[in-house]
Amino acid sequence: MKKIVYLLMVASLFLGLFCAVGCIKPAKLEQFVEIAPHETAFMVPLESMSKSGQAQFGSIEFLNENKIAAKRVSLPLRSIKTGIGYWQIKYIPTAQVIKVSRTPVTREWTKWGDTGTTAKNDSIPVESLGSIGFSVPINITCSILEEDTAKFLYNYSGQQLEVIIDSNVRSWVTKQLSSRFGVLTLDACRADKIKIVEESYQKVIEMAKASGITIQSLSLGGGLIYDDDKIQDSINQEFKARNQKKINKEMGEATKIEKEWLLTNNDIGRTDRLREAENKRKEAEEFAKERQAQLEMRALEIAGGAMLKWDGKLPLILQMSSGGSDGSSGLGNLINMDLSQLKEMQK
Repeated sequence: MKKIVYLLMVASLFLGLFCAVGCIKPAKLEQFVEIAPHETAFMVPLESMSKSGQAQFGSIEFLNENKIAAKRVSLPLRSIKTGIGYWQIKYIPTAQVIKVSRTPVTREWTKWGDTGTTAKNDSIPVESLGSIGFSVPINITCSILEEDTAKFLYNYSGQQLEVIIDSNVRSWVTKQLSSRFGVLTLDACRADKIKIVEESYQKVIEMAKASGITIQSLSLGGGLIYDDDKIQDSINQEFKARNQKKINKEMGEATKIEKEWLLTNNDIGRTDRLREAENKRKEAEEFAKERQAQLEMRALEIAGGAMLKWDGKLPLILQMSSGGSDGSSGLGNLINMDLSQLKEMQK
């Protein structure tokens, strides 16, 4: 009997300790959600008290009214039972914070993994008027503006923008490119590919904006990729032949221009030499005229000096020109005279 009482006392002690430690309700701790600067957040109720409240939830206006301006928000909580004990409860949030990222997203839909966003062939498949298949590599950049975040959330229920680009936006782009390339011949597709992508870009902008997505850019990510490699080989050969023909033509024109230039330079050289000769001739004539004028001026100076020094006698050369007493020529005697004889005659 004593043993039984002892066991009951021990059991009561353990039960008391268990109740003192384990039979306590959990604390109601706040739950916070952080909102980054590039994000826009909405507080969406998880539990509705009425059907009218549920109807409001399905509208863009309701989302705009529940947009969160703060960058940290505390969630509303309520308790629920988790067991039969009064302490067996937990707290759950009655609202959810849904965040929409406004960061631009770029996707590169190309054939090769080393140039595209993914490793698979993401280029847009289309056909020409003659049912020749090819694909178009596309680069696209999208974002969500602040004023369109509620519209995007309403349409896509919190899905990530890159997922929507690879699904919805891609289908819009494919539709626009297919409808434009499909009515053109292959040559026209090659010639007008940039124009076609620009026209598709303008149309996709309208379609995306209605869903809250802004298409910032949409452009070709490279040349057209043909399903049949032989078509590309044929185009490459044609391109090489056309380039070679153009090179040959330009080389011929260059040779012609070079010959004309050389001939022109030769004519210019001959003209320069003729002009140089003419200048030399003119210089010689001017020099001769100048020398003649100098000689005439010197003769006048000499004649003037002789008139000033005349003593009334005939010049010696005239006295001698009348001839000597022996009948010889005075000029010959003048030539044969030395300086002493001339001085003697001067006396």
